[in-house]
This record gives sequence, C-alpha cells and structure tokens, in this order.
Amino acid sequence: MARLRVVCFSLLSLVLTSSAAQAKVIYVNNRVGQDASDGRVDKAEDKATGPVKTIRRAMQLVEASDTISLANTGMPYFESISLVGSRFSGVAERPFEIQGNGAVLSGAIGIPEGAWREVGKDLWMLKPWRKGHYVLISGENLLSELKPAEGETWTELPELEPNQWCAWKSRIYLRTPPYVDPRQLPLGVGSHDCGITIYAAKHVRVSDLTIRHFRLDGVNVHDLARTVQLDRVQLVENGRAGLAVGGSAEVRLTDSSTKGNREHSLLIQELGLAEVIDSNFDVEPTELQARK
Repeated sequence: MARLRVVCFSLLSLVLTSSAAQAKVIYVNNRVGQDASDGRVDKAEDKATGPVKTIRRAMQLVEASDTISLANTGMPYFESISLVGSRFSGVAERPFEIQGNGAVLSGAIGIPEGAWREVGKDLWMLKPWRKGHYVLISGENLLSELKPAEGETWTELPELEPNQWCAWKSRIYLRTPPYVDPRQLPLGVGSHDCGITIYAAKHVRVSDLTIRHFRLDGVNVHDLARTVQLDRVQLVENGRAGLAVGGSAEVRLTDSSTKGNREHSLLIQELGLAEVIDSNFDVEPTELQARK
C-alpha cells in the first residue's frame, strides 16, 4: 500500500454521541486572557470566568474530546503543543480539537544582543543554542539562506550577499548591509522543536491555524497516532518539514498548504501514512521508506 495517497472525497458530518456531548471548550486569548480564569467563555465575565492567556494553561484544563479555541488577536502564540495519549484523544463522534480561528503558532524567539559576534567586514556569526535545522527570521519574514548545491560540500565559508545567511560548521553566518549592526535588528531564530507533536493519540483535529518558524517541524505525528485530521492549516518556513509523519501514524491533510520549509514540505518516514485532499505543496513530498 502506498504511504502517500492523494484522494478527494467529502467528509461525513459528525454526530455527537451522548458521552462525547459532555465535552467542553477552553478558550484562549493571548491579549486579554488570564491564566487564573477558567477558560469556559471567550469574554471575561469576572476575575474567575473568562479565557485563559496561554495554550499551556488550556492544556492543563482539557480532557478527552475537549476543544481548545484560540482567539485570533493578530499576535502569534509563541508556544508549542504536545498531544500525547488518551487524555488528548477523542472519539469518532467528537474528536479532540484545536481550533485556530486563523491564529498563528510561532516557534521563533528573539536573539539576545550579546549572541552576535563580528567576524569580518559586515559579517556576523551566531552560535545556535541547538545544532541543525536552523531558521533565521527578521520580523515575520524568513531571511534568504545560501545552501550548498546538491552533492556539494563547503570547505570554507562561502561568500554571502547582504541580508543573506548560511549555516556552516554548526554556526550561523549573516552578512548585513554596510554599517548595519544585527544587534539592532528584529532578528529571531526557530527555537521550539515542533509546533504540534501528536503521539499515541486518536481522533484529533487541528483546523484554521498557521504554524511557522519551528526548528524542526510545523506538525510532527508519529507512533500510534490514528485518525489525525489537519484542516486548513498553513505550514510555513519551518526548519525541517511542514508536516512529518512517522512510525505507524496516519494523517489526513485537507485544504492546507506548505511553503518555504527548509528541507521538506511533507516528510513521510517508516510506516507513516498521509492522505492528502485538496492541499498544496511548494515542493514534492518526501517518502524515505515505502510502506510495506
């Protein structure tokens, strides 16, 4: 059986069972929410009743088949999400959901002023906190990266154009325009490994969310994750892959897109299975091992 299946069909509407109907919604608002609130309503009613501020707090409040609803405030959520096990699972009639409502989940952090070191004329060096799969951004935009050609190995630092960077010998090198100090620029790097990690969870749905600037993958689904649905998600400029599916995981990607991810749009490994419905990739998906 092929591990990447491109199909087109209409999803059946979900009908709630009596047990799943008891599930609740936890609302998150990173502008006006308070983590001391209960998260049960999207607008504050008093000190105890209203949206929470962080996804981290929402994750502490949810149970199986619940929904986390993110307010789209125009400000990214600088967090990562890990859905592991039955507590973050649902049932066919009521999946565990993360509703993005158009919000952005970002893995970027600012670079401390003292991290840059000048190593040449308009040439600066940064030692990343973790090695591999680097992402360097300015504001909300990915900076231009110089990479070795296929099969090429650099024996010395290549010549960079202004506002261009490269990774060499576990360092990031950036050339700035003349007399520009990167310590005065809004530069950031991908820090968190993955935007959403799903492991050993079943009946999970993520919708209407942009996931960008994570060090590894926008979404990583692996080992015993079943019936995972990604609807209208944008997987943008992550350090390895927009979506990685591995182990024995199974994912359906619908009305979604990947763009500008450093190595792969969709990476399928081992026995992973991805069904792709009306979704766009800027580069062809990568299958590292055929499904047996």
